[in-house]
Amino acid sequence: MIMSKKNNHIYALKIIDKTELSNDKQIEMLQSEKRILEKIDHPYINKVHSTSESDSKILFIMDYYNGGDVFSHLLKEKRFCEMKTKFYAAQIYLALHYLHSINIIYRDLKPENLILDDRGDIKLIDFGLSKDNINSDNKTRTICGTGEYLGMLS
Repeated sequence: MIMSKKNNHIYALKIIDKTELSNDKQIEMLQSEKRILEKIDHPYINKVHSTSESDSKILFIMDYYNGGDVFSHLLKEKRFCEMKTKFYAAQIYLALHYLHSINIIYRDLKPENLILDDRGDIKLIDFGLSKDNINSDNKTRTICGTGEYLGMLS
């Protein structure tokens, strides 16, 4: 967390050490995430205000939310009521629809990647597996996701 001296707004600072990435594919995915985050702007997606890159690090300055992730809330509540489920589903749909409208696919949808702001609205985070410039001529065929959730499908 960092606080802006200009407006007293609290931001999250994400620092990725490129020297700790094990291969070119990971660096390519990080570059893709940076490119995607710089172009998106939607009320249900965590806003990145600035990115910076050196030979060894990439920094992201983004909005900070202290509402916790949906997974933690689901663990506490065991089950969401129908109204809350519809509320979250509508916001997720709007975020994904926006991304698809600009040819981005988000490939890591899970409760841990949904955080809540102080009003209880969803913010989609973590675009590491996302792909941009996807259309009917340029498709992706990679199977990806979180192991625990992929295992649930088999």
